[in-house]
Amino acid sequence: MTTQLPILFGAVIAATFVGVGLIMLARRHFLGKDAHGDILPFTLQDLREMHARGEITSVEFESMRAAIIGTYRAPPPADGQRKTPEFGDPPNPPPTVGPTPD
Repeated sequence: MTTQLPILFGAVIAATFVGVGLIMLARRHFLGKDAHGDILPFTLQDLREMHARGEITSVEFESMRAAIIGTYRAPPPADGQRKTPEFGDPPNPPPTVGPTPD
């Protein structure tokens, strides 16, 4: 029995590596090329190629392109001003709700 123990231990380790590899392959297959975090289903290059092949219309291309770009672009400030805060600036005041006193 003691001579079979190293063989059994090696088989368990090998089966573990094979299982992890299969899980990684299945995950990559079902979630896309890079199965890490929030992954978009298409890149901009994919969209360009699909549009060139006629698989998507111009309206679909522009809509999906805007969605992809929008995920990486921060929304503009509500007041339309883009001021970078500096050290020592007071914190932003809380938004007012309801009528403001004049």
